[in-house]
Amino acid sequence: MVKCLRFRNKQKSYKYLLLSNNMKKRLCIFFMLLIVSAFVFAEKQEVQVPIYKGWNLVYGFSNPKQLVGGLEPRYIKAIYAFIPKIQDYARVYPKPESSKFNIINENELSQTAFWVYSRKTVKGSLKDTEHSIEYWAEEPMPFYERQMYAGWNFVGVTLDMVNTKEQSDSGNIFHLKDLAGTCKILRAYGWGPEKKQWKDIIDEDPTRDWIGLGIVLKVEKNCKLDFPPDLRGICIDSDSGLDYGKRGTITIAGETKTDYCDGNILIEYTCHRYSLESKNYTCPSGCGYGRCMQEGECILYEVNKKDCRYDGTDYIIEIFGGGCGSVPVEMKVSYETRDEIRIEELSLAQGQEKTLENDVVIKLVGSPCAENLIYIELKEED
Repeated sequence: MVKCLRFRNKQKSYKYLLLSNNMKKRLCIFFMLLIVSAFVFAEKQEVQVPIYKGWNLVYGFSNPKQLVGGLEPRYIKAIYAFIPKIQDYARVYPKPESSKFNIINENELSQTAFWVYSRKTVKGSLKDTEHSIEYWAEEPMPFYERQMYAGWNFVGVTLDMVNTKEQSDSGNIFHLKDLAGTCKILRAYGWGPEKKQWKDIIDEDPTRDWIGLGIVLKVEKNCKLDFPPDLRGICIDSDSGLDYGKRGTITIAGETKTDYCDGNILIEYTCHRYSLESKNYTCPSGCGYGRCMQEGECILYEVNKKDCRYDGTDYIIEIFGGGCGSVPVEMKVSYETRDEIRIEELSLAQGQEKTLENDVVIKLVGSPCAENLIYIELKEED
């Protein structure tokens, strides 16, 4: 028999035995017909958690179709959610019903932790983590924006709720009770799926091992979690928010994150209250050196050749010398005109520009030595 928790409201006192035969009598069935099969994720992320045979408490896992590795969907027998507004359970999978879909909105529910029953323990390891599955979950909202309701709440643990490696190494860590915000946390438990038992975690320090799991908090009244003022990091964004045309750096709690490119995808970091967020953006004219390029802009890495397109014409720019600080960059520019392919050899110092024979201006915007980059810009003649 699994240890149970007692949930109370003003009208009734409920005792939930998670594996009892009478569970169905106490379940509240919910969900809109629109999302019967699964949540629809506008923004999603991969989450990895260990799964054992029996009940597991997992963040944002509402349907076996979210699985991408570690376990076949057929091994998921049932999924239940806890609705904090009414302090009662609701079945999510299989055969969800919509009788109480209006009690809690889809976005709010997707941020909670779900009871997930697996028919087997995941064998082996996934990305060096034992017994793990990998699944898609909705991009989490900051933990301090999630509403807590009087009584019990099932909370999915996300990155912004745990101590960083630097905090752990330095000993400058916070405990779960430090995240109380406007809440008075009466009780806090974590679920151990391997031994099927609860653990009091109010004085524990949240670590990265908690990410993707669920915890259960009992609070005195409706409230929101948050860091205390002395633990709130000051987040500084050098490019002042979402500026895809400028390479920026985030500084928070002694750590820095700089915008970077993954092919034509820009990974842009921004501040969100006390934490940082990242956003992927596809640059229409390519991505270079942590920012979206404009038409006619090129970034070359040391001695290199690159096709730079401007105003419908391809310019093959080949760097073959110089290019460090004030040292002129030696380059060859090839492009096609109506009659021929022209090749021009140029020597440009940083900030210098010259007009090509087709009246297009080529400018050496910069060539910083430390970054081993050469910035080229093609533009119309003034």
